[in-house]
Amino acid sequence: MKYAPEQYARAFLSLMDGHPNEKAKITEGLVRTLAASGDLPRAEEVLTAIETALAKREGRPRISVRSARPLERSAIERIRSRFGADALTTTRVVPDLLGGVQIVVNEETMIDATLKRKLDALFGGAR
Repeated sequence: MKYAPEQYARAFLSLMDGHPNEKAKITEGLVRTLAASGDLPRAEEVLTAIETALAKREGRPRISVRSARPLERSAIERIRSRFGADALTTTRVVPDLLGGVQIVVNEETMIDATLKRKLDALFGGAR
């Protein structure tokens, strides 16, 4: 990646703040810039950085839910309801967790109920 996702996010949001009537042009410019720099395949990371920066700016909680397998929508909604309907919630499947769920709020691990953590605790990290 030519630039870090956070750099793209800062530049994008700065332009949006300075030119609120040019949202479509600024968004098109972001896509063109990602393509020209070879970063288009990582566009999802850039969008996540933009969402995260906006949530942080607005004081909304940012929740990252990691699980070994995809969670049902109802489970995600129950987690989200605990932190407020306006929370920015992202989910990620991480097979290395083996089972369970890990919830990170505002970059701080709040709940780690994963099988990996339990096994690491039981066997001292050596499996």
